[in-house]
Amino acid sequence: PTKQNELFADYLAGGYMFYRNRNFKTTDLNAAFRSFYNMGDNDFTSPGHHGTPASRLTCIKQGYNDCLKAFQQGKVFTLDDGVRLAKLFVTTHDLN
Repeated sequence: PTKQNELFADYLAGGYMFYRNRNFKTTDLNAAFRSFYNMGDNDFTSPGHHGTPASRLTCIKQGYNDCLKAFQQGKVFTLDDGVRLAKLFVTTHDLN
């Protein structure tokens, strides 16, 4: 399903933004979050529905925050961790 795939990718994008901010180049997080929010839609009947503005924002923030939390606990948040947690988050939360 397109929506689940997009929300999964949004979560991973949040994790990437954390590492990018931390290790390479500072990102304007508010602008990035706003951009993902603005990419959302409410066209629930469209086969190309990518998630509501709120669900897209929720997923990117969750990915970012999970990476931040791991870092604060002295843990390494791997891509495998991100994939596992993204799948879990997208499939267990009501994300319209």
